[in-house]
Amino acid sequence: MDMPKPDQGDGALVFVANARSGEISRFALNYRKLTLRPLGVTHLEGIAEIVLASPSGRFLYSEFQRDGEFYQATLLINPIQGDLELLSDIPLPAGMVYQALDHSGRFLLSASYNDDLVTVHPLGREGLVQGEMVASLPAGRHPHAVTTDPSNRFAYVTYLGTDLTAQFSFDALTGKAVALTPPAVNAPAGSGPRHLCFSPDGRYAFLLTEMAGTIVSYRLDQDSGRLEEVGTEAFVPPEIGLDPGQADYYSTANIRYRAEHPASPPIPPKTWGADLQVRSDGRFIYASERSQSLLTLLAIDPVSGRLARQKTYTTLKQPRGILLEPRGRFLLVAGEEASAIALYAIDPASGELKLVEQQAVGDGPVWQAVVPLY
Repeated sequence: MDMPKPDQGDGALVFVANARSGEISRFALNYRKLTLRPLGVTHLEGIAEIVLASPSGRFLYSEFQRDGEFYQATLLINPIQGDLELLSDIPLPAGMVYQALDHSGRFLLSASYNDDLVTVHPLGREGLVQGEMVASLPAGRHPHAVTTDPSNRFAYVTYLGTDLTAQFSFDALTGKAVALTPPAVNAPAGSGPRHLCFSPDGRYAFLLTEMAGTIVSYRLDQDSGRLEEVGTEAFVPPEIGLDPGQADYYSTANIRYRAEHPASPPIPPKTWGADLQVRSDGRFIYASERSQSLLTLLAIDPVSGRLARQKTYTTLKQPRGILLEPRGRFLLVAGEEASAIALYAIDPASGELKLVEQQAVGDGPVWQAVVPLY
């Protein structure tokens, strides 16, 4: 039986990595009909944990685990059928919790939380991730994200374990990174820097903290790459009454212990921030919190870079990964404990969200990738 085809020029392909069941779910997003149509699933010889699309939309990169070892797959995307063809897989030195491509699409940057490792791998001319690292950035405790700024001249690493964001100059020709002076900016103790994103014009950076439930705004000096704090806004509304989070409070081992010992007291909810995205016009930012399954909309002041919380929504259980469609018209949410993804339409003027579609996926969806079909 033939699988349905995506709508050429009328939408996008959506890929979802299901970290517990291991497969990659595939969908066609129709912009006019506001629908997600299942296209099937792709099984790697292991458990797919991350999906990341190349700037050209030709390739999908997936970190996966097989027999306790970690690998990086390069897959060719068929834009007609939406299916995936495995081109190569290479061993990785550790399991990665976060990956990003630099803006040239020539380097894959990866952060390993458990192994305190940040790496840079080159991509060959044919788009395949190469096996030999070109750089390993200075290690801190529990790096959670690594990314480059819009100019591609600077790189930043968030260290959840040491409450700081390291800042580097980045050479887009070699993939090498050199620490700036100062080499890092500190976040409040115990706040847990998790993910970092930028305004489209590169003037501001925004840091989501996992345990404090805040987003820190920074002014980014576009000559030096240095970050300067300009303000902090809570994305978890104070009236919810959540206590600050703790590192590894919601760890798999902790949750499994309580599941296996029903007589033990339940885990009281604490702040558990997850992900953030900036809309393509730079006017709004979206953030997710997992213990209460929340999405929050915040407005960005274009002059100061400060944030103002606008509205909070309840969403799929444990929204670990959120992703904006490149033109900023739709937000995708992966409910890690819902085994589902949700599609929200975005009001162009207010930035407000409207739920328009949900689809079942595999177990433990986390990462999503969108490939427009223009």
